[in-house]
Amino acid sequence: MSDKLQQIRNILASHFGLTDENEDGTYLYHLTRSKEAFSYGTMTLDDFVEVDEEFLDQVFEDIKPVVEELQKQIEQQEELLIKERKMSMELYEKLQQAQEKVERYEEELKEIAKYENWLGDDLGDRRLRLVGEHAKQVLKGETK
Repeated sequence: MSDKLQQIRNILASHFGLTDENEDGTYLYHLTRSKEAFSYGTMTLDDFVEVDEEFLDQVFEDIKPVVEELQKQIEQQEELLIKERKMSMELYEKLQQAQEKVERYEEELKEIAKYENWLGDDLGDRRLRLVGEHAKQVLKGETK
């Protein structure tokens, strides 16, 4: 039995008066008949039994599956949270890489722009200018 389930059982035992915490002799009784017997005047003390460990076990066994299901759901949520955190970190790293790439491309575009100003009008310079223009388009994502 898990620690939490044991805690719940101890709390129930305390409230049912099955522990030494109730020094005043408080007792808890369970009605074994329908409450309607009160209205007919047929209820007697024999219709009540003192709550004992067996009664506690019955109540606890009814509660236990609910608590276990809640524990399972919590564990599933924790696993999902761990996966989501991992995905978030991976996405963050990819974003950082993309930002670094953009910064690097921007620097390359600035370098290309510097060389473009040095170009003259002859055929070699025009080819160099076309290569520079194509490089700009590639870096801007305008072409493949």
